[in-house]
Formats: sequence, C-alpha cells, structure tokens
Amino acid sequence: MCEDMNTLSMILGKDDDQENISVGTVGRKIAERILMELYCNTEGSDIFSVRPNPIIHPEYFASIGREIALNDVRDLLIRNENYKLSEVVEDIKQVLVNAMSYYEVGDPYFNSARRLLNHLHRMYQSWIA
Repeated sequence: MCEDMNTLSMILGKDDDQENISVGTVGRKIAERILMELYCNTEGSDIFSVRPNPIIHPEYFASIGREIALNDVRDLLIRNENYKLSEVVEDIKQVLVNAMSYYEVGDPYFNSARRLLNHLHRMYQSWIA
C-alpha cells in the first residue's frame, strides 16, 4: 500500500503479465490501490460502494447499463482468480458511468462520479497505460 505506484507500474507488463492480478503480482497491487484510492480519496464516494435498493430506486435500474458497485468489484477481486486488470478498470468505469447516466448534470452524485472517473483516468494513465 505504501509502495510508489509509478515505480511499481514500470514493471507492469515486463516481468508480470499485465492482465494477471493474482495475489502478489504488480497488476494486483495496482488494482487494489485503484480501489483504495476511489474508496478513500474522494468525498462522496461511499454512494458508489453498494448498489441502490431496487425497491426504493427501481428507476435507477431502468436507466443504467450493467448493475455493479465498488463493493462488487472488490468482491470479484477477492474471489475470482480469473479477473483481469482491464476488467477491474472497466467494471469501476461502469459503476461511475451508471451514476452519471442516472443523476442529472449538476447533481452532487453526478459531480462525484465525474470526479472519480477523472481520478480513475489519471491513475490508469499513470500506472497502466
């Protein structure tokens, strides 16, 4: 967690398979760090941790693509040994795109999703691309 991700990311794709996120690999460390950054680094990110209650917010599920939340990504990372780094990034992106599809421009949750998506993009550019 305290490792310099820029230095670590220079190893990605050289000694490690970029898509491999098995425990102990560079890809796994990057995937975990991305999730940690999104959970902890931005105010308002807690709304994206769990999917909304479908009984209370049925319109949310009618307006989004694929149902997913940050906790789902975390759980997949923990239990799915075939989960790939690109899938982690795409799933996180889907969480945020879902929010931006549901909430109106200017809504605080829309703004939080946009901030997190920009943060995800910066991490991707720095550590993976």
